[in-house]
Amino acid sequence: MAIMKQAKFIYDPYDSKKTFDHPWTQQMCFNERSILLPDRGGISVFLKAFRPGKPIRSATVRATALGIFDLFLNGQRVGSVSEDGSNVYDELNPGWTDYRFRVFAFEYDVTSMLRAGTENLFSAELSRGWFSGRISFGVYGYRAPAFCGELELLYEDGSSELIATDESFLVTKQTPIRTADIWDGTYYDARIPSPHLALPTEEPVFAKLYEEQVPEIVPHVGEPIRVSPSLERRPQSATVYCGTEPNGREYGRIRISVKKVGDGCEALTVRAGESLILDLGQNMVGRPSLRFRTAPGARIECFVAEMLNDSGDPARGNDGPEGSLYIKNYRSALARLVYYANGDGVEELCPTHTFYGFRYVELTTDSDVT
Repeated sequence: MAIMKQAKFIYDPYDSKKTFDHPWTQQMCFNERSILLPDRGGISVFLKAFRPGKPIRSATVRATALGIFDLFLNGQRVGSVSEDGSNVYDELNPGWTDYRFRVFAFEYDVTSMLRAGTENLFSAELSRGWFSGRISFGVYGYRAPAFCGELELLYEDGSSELIATDESFLVTKQTPIRTADIWDGTYYDARIPSPHLALPTEEPVFAKLYEEQVPEIVPHVGEPIRVSPSLERRPQSATVYCGTEPNGREYGRIRISVKKVGDGCEALTVRAGESLILDLGQNMVGRPSLRFRTAPGARIECFVAEMLNDSGDPARGNDGPEGSLYIKNYRSALARLVYYANGDGVEELCPTHTFYGFRYVELTTDSDVT
């Protein structure tokens, strides 16, 4: 695999150096529902429009990042094609390396994604990931994340063209992904249009060249991070509750209105103010994927947990009523997902810039959700 020919690391000039409190200091805090996952202004999306001048024989994209990136071409996510012809995506690219020394590069054939004779749009979204998110403890420096990528076009006449990251790339934070952090989770506002379909309409902001020391770019080593269908889990039970009721303990227990067990148990309607707990049957590392219908602007907050509160008794370490999700063991990691719906038919909620350790998933909503 060829490593970058001309691409340089670029960054969003509005991405300031962020410092985070060390999670295991005297100021230790523990996850609780009263702590909100905020809208942090959007992750950075880099864009470059181009128009191929001749018939194209092939097109290849190469990319890496200090942070986590996803690539798009003409609004479609870039990935590989499996043996059965379906798209397979590498997740959480470029993975975790020691960014002081090396970072992995990925290469994809995107020939079929190009549009001949018209304008095309190459874009990449970037979050802090392991490089400069809270999980890094500042080991690599409290620096802005950076992206490095190039699109190589080989024309039928044997000539070629290289579109490489530089200061001509536009950058925007007008993206549905408002917050993305490995520890804290994702805040997603589906009412904001995808930035991968057109150049931003606000006053243009151009990327800047990364001026700090960067690691060596090397080909990816090892297995890629991909969704494994054989490891998918479906809910074994679904419990809808609203409020609490006494059980002789300080926190009481959840007041259950509906409980379903077995395949398809999650197919139900949760009313405004209710909460739904899904039991996936075993502890795992992964991410929830949900499909639903709801009203425009509906707010869904998704919590995850490895276990439930067993009694509602704080003397036993419970942090809420019996039967509710126990989340205090995540310490300062918020480990949640906030979603604002656009209300346009069936919507899917599946974060791509984070992952969770969990068995239980709880959804709380301010509107009816099916």
